[in-house]
Formats: sequence, structure tokens, C-alpha cells
Amino acid sequence: MIKWIFDNSLGNFIILCFLIIGLRTGMFYCHSHAISPISQVGFLSKYTNYINLFPFLAFVITTILVLFKGIMINRMVLNYNILDKPGYSVFLFYILLNSAFSSNLTLNNVNVAEIFFLFGIVMIYKFLKINYSKNALFISAMLFGLSAMCIPEFYWSIILLITCVVIFKPVKVSDIIVIISGMFMPYYLMASLSFLISNELQFFNVWEFWIVLFKEVKFDWHKNGMDLIFIGITLIYGLFGLARFFGTFYRTNVETRRSKMAMAMISVFATFVFVYRSTQYEEYFSLFTIPLSMILPAIFEDKRNKFWKEAFLILWFVLLLMSMFKIFN
Repeated sequence: MIKWIFDNSLGNFIILCFLIIGLRTGMFYCHSHAISPISQVGFLSKYTNYINLFPFLAFVITTILVLFKGIMINRMVLNYNILDKPGYSVFLFYILLNSAFSSNLTLNNVNVAEIFFLFGIVMIYKFLKINYSKNALFISAMLFGLSAMCIPEFYWSIILLITCVVIFKPVKVSDIIVIISGMFMPYYLMASLSFLISNELQFFNVWEFWIVLFKEVKFDWHKNGMDLIFIGITLIYGLFGLARFFGTFYRTNVETRRSKMAMAMISVFATFVFVYRSTQYEEYFSLFTIPLSMILPAIFEDKRNKFWKEAFLILWFVLLLMSMFKIFN
């Protein structure tokens, strides 16, 4: 039944795009009366706040960004053999998961930061593939630094980059210097430009760009119950995918193992940030969808128990639709 999403044909890609745009458009019109701009502080927040004053424009831009990120993740999986013949399954799962909550229909700091974060991940793989190029490592750190100007927790990616260096090559002092200098370069440039062109922003108060003001969600079964059920079922489904993802780890070649190991470290980092910000789960779930979109399709690499897998997938998709359109909430 779902074999067609693992096909690389252009026709399937176009059908998926129309399906996703249709779902998101229906979701937007269903929730348009309840969507309100989120007050934010952070890198580019002045522009995102302004765009969010026009909900339909914000929805169109966000949908384009989500489609772009989905294509980017799907190509990353194909180029670095993270999954075996994924087709467009990663693209589909990423965008469906990203559309689970109405807060992702408008621009926020998380979906802006993800752009820099994903390009940073690409540069990590460049670093691993191009003989541990320090240029790639520096650019990756700088892109993570840009994402940290939107989400303060992304400065923890210093640990992620150092861990990648330690695991994949003998670490040198120069590697640590490259990571730290790259990570703080965006802050230095932003602070310097602010000092030159503004009387309000100086080297110290530019740190306010790191503050992200999301309204915390108080968990209430009647209000958030369907969201919690959907996230719980997705996590259970993800555990099966995780078992399959690493179950074939030692049957693959060395390059594939390295790709999977790097993605595992990135996934742990994204999961940790999501758990840390769980009280703002609607916004930060977008970040958590990056590892989930790669883990869930892994279940179907194994052709056994196909009926039960497809039945479970249908149940998951029904729960997703209920979460998207707030049925019973």
C-alpha cells in the first residue's frame, strides 16, 4: 500500500507535494481564527514578527520552508546512505510531522533556526567525507552559531561538534579552536554591526537575541490529550524504527556506519533540546521531527509483518489528522 512513497519517480514527488499542500491549507483555514502571532526575541525576530501580522503570508512562507527542509533532509539521507532506498518517505514523514501542530503554520524562531541547523549538518558530513576539512568544520560551527541566535540551546552544539571530532578522528587543539571561533563568529559579527549602526545594541545587550519568548503550555488532558496520545504513539513507532535503523548497523559498509553514527549523535542532540523545551512542545516538536523522519521509514526496510506495519501506520496517520485538525479537543 505504501510502496509508492519509496519510489523515486518525479510523478510521486509531485503527488506528495500536492497532498501535503492540500493538508496544510485545510489545516490553516480550520485554525485561521485561532492563529495569533507569537511575540519573539531573537535573530531576525523583527522580520518574523512583522510577517506574522499577515497570517496567510506567514503560512505560505512557512510551507515553502517546510517543503525545502523536507527535500534537503531527503537528499541528505540519499547522498550519505543513511537509509536503504528511502525514496520520498523521509520527505513525507518530515512534513507530516511538521504539520502536526497549528503553531507551525506561522513563522517562529524554531523553524527559522532549523534552516541554519540543517546546513550545519550538511557541513558535518562534508567534514567527515572530505578528509576532515577544517574549513567544513568551521562553516558547520558558524551555521550552528547562527541557529543559536534563534534558539539559545543550540550553543550546546559545541558539545555535538567536539563529540564528532573525538569519535571520528584524533582530536587536536586546533579543532577545538576552529569549533569555538566558528560558533561565536555570528555573535561577534552581529555585535560589531550593531555597535556601528545602532545606539541601542552593544556587545553585551546583543545577547538578548538569544532569548526566545514562547508561551509555556500547561498540560491539560482535555486540551492537550490528543497531542499527548499522538506524541506517545509516534515515540512507540519510533522505537521500532530505531531498532531497525541500528539492527543492520554492522551489515553495512564503513561509510554507511559513519553516516548513521553521525546522524545518531545529531538525533540525540535534537531530542535533548526537545525534551528540555517540552513545555513548549508544539514549537519544538518541529526540531524533533528531523530524527523521527529518518527513523520511522526504517521500519519498512524489513519486509516481514507487512500487514501489521501498515495497520499501525494507518492508526498513526489517523491520530496525526486528529492532532492537525484538533478533533475532540
